[in-house]
Amino acid sequence: MTVPGPFTSVVVLLDRVSLFLMGFVVIFLIISARSVLIALVSGLLLRDGPSCFGRANANDLRLSFSSSLVFACVGSVSLILHGSGYVQLYHHESEWQLPFQLTGFLGVLAVQDAVFYFVHRLLHHPALYRIAHLGHHRSRHYSAWTSFAFDPIESLFHSVFIVVVAMTVPLHFVTLFALLVTMSVWAALNHMPPAGLPEAFPHHWLGRWLIGPVHHSIHHQKQGSNFGLYFTFWDLLFGTQDQGYARSVSRVVRKDSLLR
Repeated sequence: MTVPGPFTSVVVLLDRVSLFLMGFVVIFLIISARSVLIALVSGLLLRDGPSCFGRANANDLRLSFSSSLVFACVGSVSLILHGSGYVQLYHHESEWQLPFQLTGFLGVLAVQDAVFYFVHRLLHHPALYRIAHLGHHRSRHYSAWTSFAFDPIESLFHSVFIVVVAMTVPLHFVTLFALLVTMSVWAALNHMPPAGLPEAFPHHWLGRWLIGPVHHSIHHQKQGSNFGLYFTFWDLLFGTQDQGYARSVSRVVRKDSLLR
């Protein structure tokens, strides 16, 4: 039976509201499970024991929770946009083309790295720092939970970036999933305290070009330096890389060479 014209918009609205609520709950649970899993694995690596809350504090947990809410809201909106044809994501196996998807994967990481660098520097401006980024730096003893702890404004930026990528770059769902995993794991890795990691941890592996725990820990100690996310390129280009970082990497490389 056809729904009368005057009620069509109401039915469509209710349908989208129910889709939003279901999407919100599912995405929130997925994000929460991801956070707990990564925190648990990092806790084991840092010898915190089996508890995923070993190094967590109230600030990080509170902001991680609020960030999950923001990501779930934006993610649920993206589902509605996808249903309306605004999101360029492929579903079928026949549409999978490895060279194209690999190029898209690396391209998105490169774009995110550049955008993150400039936005990160902007968030450290006095006019924005207290309202948009202070929460992330409030923890003296950071952990994997710190990597998920953002003020709502910063959470909104990170989540909207992903939606913009999905709306402008034609990617397969598998590629998007790989990007989200890479973003989450790399962020958690960068927030592991270097002193708590095993001695065999490869801090030196491409350390002059890729960002890891040592590089980002310096940013939390000296907030005017080391703004990058994945690569040291932008910090080197604009002179914001801490002078002591290169010496730290060199010491680790020399130590590794002696052990071999």
